[in-house]
Amino acid sequence: MTSSDVTPSLTHYFDLAAEVALPPLDMGKTQHGRRVIFAITGGTFEGPYASGEVLPVGADWQLIREDGVAEIDVTAMLKTSDGVLIKTDSVGYRDQSPEVAEKFVRGEAVSPDEYYFRTTPRFEVPEGHYPELARRVFIGFGIRDKDGVRIRVFAVD
Repeated sequence: MTSSDVTPSLTHYFDLAAEVALPPLDMGKTQHGRRVIFAITGGTFEGPYASGEVLPVGADWQLIREDGVAEIDVTAMLKTSDGVLIKTDSVGYRDQSPEVAEKFVRGEAVSPDEYYFRTTPRFEVPEGHYPELARRVFIGFGIRDKDGVRIRVFAVD
């Protein structure tokens, strides 16, 4: 078997719903694009491998490029139902028209059919707890709603 013969499969780990403060902090146009910061105010995650809460720590430091693509750059803290703290960093893209990007900044609901939203979360775990989170590649399929984001997190097998 060669690497060109491999077709990856996915294993669902959990669904995450994070709430964010609106309106976001808006730095305006920078040398890289428009920077908007969505503070994370809480949330939950639940699934076959882990469940718990999203702590009100962290933010999404989004960069909205001239072409309308939002570069996602999130750092957040999760607390599992058994009390374990897990740090997560996630980068990715939300591709949409400039008009849809403005709707997101204003906190308006947008149909998932109007954009592409994918992330690559990584996890930092305490020794002896949830070690598979630090040993797998993960992808997230995102939906933006009026209160925040929902991400379905899968391990790439």
